[in-house]
Amino acid sequence: MALGKNVKLVREGLGLQATELAELSGIGKGTISALENRDSAHSRFTLQLSQALGLQMEDLMLIDLEKDQAAFAEIMARAKPVKNARSIAHEDSEDGVVFDQYDAAGAVLDGQAGVIRRLVVAHEWLRLNVHGYTSERNLCLVTGFGPSMLPRIKSGDPLLLDRGVTNVKTEGVYFFRIGELGYIKQLQPIPVAGETILRAKSYNPEYESFDITKDMDFAVFGRILKVWKSEDF
Repeated sequence: MALGKNVKLVREGLGLQATELAELSGIGKGTISALENRDSAHSRFTLQLSQALGLQMEDLMLIDLEKDQAAFAEIMARAKPVKNARSIAHEDSEDGVVFDQYDAAGAVLDGQAGVIRRLVVAHEWLRLNVHGYTSERNLCLVTGFGPSMLPRIKSGDPLLLDRGVTNVKTEGVYFFRIGELGYIKQLQPIPVAGETILRAKSYNPEYESFDITKDMDFAVFGRILKVWKSEDF
């Protein structure tokens, strides 16, 4: 779809100059201008731009907002400039890499998002212990609650989330919502009758698996990469 054109429409709808969007997103003004002028369909900066505009990547990529005025009006009602959107996880030359808590933006997520406020790790620790993440800026914290993921995840354990992953292409543990309830479960793509459904599984055998189908109000917030497990002595 018309990613570059959509970025320009939303930016101008918010009354932002390209220089202001560049400051919010941490992306160069020339890069933003080139994206808009070429009306590029894809960009490695899509996540940063959508965060700076207060939107999801899908808002900018899946619909031609110039042609769908109803969708444009709905998206503009949600859009808002986000200062320092690029610092979801940021580097500090003295402290190392800072993982801040995931911002659920006021959603009711069954308590999953907050509690553990911040963790700081050395750059070398990140290099040696965390692999396959989309970007340092996409790494943040959520907190696991309840017994459904025992023994792998205990209630209150901090989890490292890669919020750059918003689609389930491979099996893994994800943070997601169905309606207004948040879940941390293992998701497994399963082909069924010409389509793919997702099966949500708990590690605790006392909890039954359930299937996520296309008619559900479902969204992925990110993939869980690591758990800091607590043990009592």
